[in-house]
Amino acid sequence: MTSINASADVARATERLRPVFGDRLLLPTHNGFASATRIWNCAVTHRPVAIVRCLDNDDVRAAVLTAREYDVPLSVRGGGHDWAGRALRDGGLVLDLSGMRQVAVDTEAGTATVGGGAHIGDVSGAGQQYGLATPTGTVRTVGMAGLTSPAVTVHSAGGTGWRWTTCCAPMSYWPTAAS
Repeated sequence: MTSINASADVARATERLRPVFGDRLLLPTHNGFASATRIWNCAVTHRPVAIVRCLDNDDVRAAVLTAREYDVPLSVRGGGHDWAGRALRDGGLVLDLSGMRQVAVDTEAGTATVGGGAHIGDVSGAGQQYGLATPTGTVRTVGMAGLTSPAVTVHSAGGTGWRWTTCCAPMSYWPTAAS
């Protein structure tokens, strides 16, 4: 059963978002909407009413404030790899962060600041340039946003084999044996 907030004013919300996002605002009638709602778990059939493809923090802010103002349910798609399909919400607005995959490495602190759409491969690749390894899972296409959310458990390779780690701290790099 679909649960849609009856007080949501989707039409007015999308009109508010149109000048900000232009062709990055996708509605069910637009080409590309169906592919934009495909996620890793094909069994998930949630259908949002709109998708905004965010490129920076200003885009995220505009979408969140608009959703709040017009009482439109909101979901966030980072990597789109969530098994439960929480990236899509029936009757809601999806913030698609896949265009925000930037990674900035602070070699002195051994940390990285990553965009909401960054994948494990993005973060690992950025750290490898400096001889740093990332304590994450092994599937390069998994999004870092969901992976590093509180209480998310991932496996990582340690010197003695696999172990389970709860990622609740800022993203950190570990020096590799070669560094």
